[in-house]
Amino acid sequence: MGSALQRDLSKYYPIRGTYNKKAYPHLLPLDTTDLEQVRNTFATVNPDVVIHCAGIRLGKFNEDPGEGRLINLAGTRNIIKGVQSVGASLIYISSQSVFDGRVGAFTEKDQPMALTEFSKTKIEGEQMVQSLTSPYCLMRPSLVVGQAPYGMDGQLFGQIATALVSDSSLKLDNKWRFNLSWNRQISEVIHWWIEGQTRPDILHVGSAETMTLLELGRKLSLTLKKDPALFREDTTTPDRQESTLNCDKLKTLDAPVLSLDEMITTIAHEIRDPRTVEGTIKRKEVY
Repeated sequence: MGSALQRDLSKYYPIRGTYNKKAYPHLLPLDTTDLEQVRNTFATVNPDVVIHCAGIRLGKFNEDPGEGRLINLAGTRNIIKGVQSVGASLIYISSQSVFDGRVGAFTEKDQPMALTEFSKTKIEGEQMVQSLTSPYCLMRPSLVVGQAPYGMDGQLFGQIATALVSDSSLKLDNKWRFNLSWNRQISEVIHWWIEGQTRPDILHVGSAETMTLLELGRKLSLTLKKDPALFREDTTTPDRQESTLNCDKLKTLDAPVLSLDEMITTIAHEIRDPRTVEGTIKRKEVY
């Protein structure tokens, strides 16, 4: 997500991105668990807005919960200290997994409830962010999709996109339902918030409609005029927490909103013709 946000938001702002273990051109090295490095980096960049999307996702977290807690909790705590040191606003990318998976779509007013250790780290991260006195926004995406400049290794969407490009068969889960959170919509909602809504807020960013991975793969294949039979149901996948989001608040605030069909059409075009979007630089400094 980070490289996609940098690509999209560079149309509006000067962006300084970071990396941790794998170096990329034009990015700054940053280990969020190293408080001294965080403070030094913030002092050097002096950002107006910080987008915190660094963290360990669920699969990697389960492989090493100790490292997951360190990065998701200590890393977030250090980023908050860095934000406080320069008086910046903070956008924290959280997760739909902060909810307990009961039936029904969760709104921003619903109380998070952790069922897993991973969920607990995201909830604690949100609570830390909400202690800030400067403007902040908690953004909760569901399944993040879309092309990213530095690749999608290990991501579910990356596996689907690769199968479509190579015409290779892939088994996909047909149980878990989610909202589609397109990284370009996330970028536009962030731009909208920075420009006119810089107050403490919680936003669910994704499609109003929900779907499964198998449905996503087959919808994309039909849009690309591929054989939907490329994607078959994986009957071995276990049941998992289903925390679908109610994303209606975006409409009430007149924030950028796309229908599921609009997302599918544009995402399919991205798969067919991957491209980097460059833009002009203006207004606030974003980090």
